[in-house]
Amino acid sequence: YEASNIIGMDAVFVHMAKKYYTPELAYWVSASQLERIKERADQLEPILVGKSCPEIVLPDTAKVMHALDSIKARYTVVYFWDYDCGYCQKVTPKLIKWYDSIKGEGIEVYAVELNENNLGMWNAYIDKHKLDWINVSDIFHTSDVHHQFDIISTPIIYVLDENKRIIAKKIEMDELNKVIMHDMEIKDMQKQSSK
Repeated sequence: YEASNIIGMDAVFVHMAKKYYTPELAYWVSASQLERIKERADQLEPILVGKSCPEIVLPDTAKVMHALDSIKARYTVVYFWDYDCGYCQKVTPKLIKWYDSIKGEGIEVYAVELNENNLGMWNAYIDKHKLDWINVSDIFHTSDVHHQFDIISTPIIYVLDENKRIIAKKIEMDELNKVIMHDMEIKDMQKQSSK
């Protein structure tokens, strides 16, 4: 469940780890292994689907701070990427094309560049590819988004609703539209049933 490709299944791992993997109930598990399971569950719990997204406040290329919570959008796509990553270079143009097609529909992209080593190259990439969404990076080394959002490789896509609750995470670019459309349908059905 921890590493499932099905969205939200990590919640099963967190539940099992917290409820059943205690020294009293999981007596066959070593203390060090129990501690690793507990630490992993503690890491994943704040970023489970349905939870409010942890706060991110990072600077853009002009060193102006941007808080994720301050974005007013029906949906926010949080895109963790690296301009120098080969797979990111394949996914980012798809995201650009998608974003250009949905501009004005209440969807924003908050792109977190994870390679803080060469800000000049990051700026050049933004200019060359005309990334006109919110571009931020941890240039001051004040956050640990890698650990906080369980980022092992890039790119990673999270989708947040208007209240900044996580509705999907670690999805492929090709699934992005489907996830948002599905959430819209659910919310529309909920509105209809409450009338």
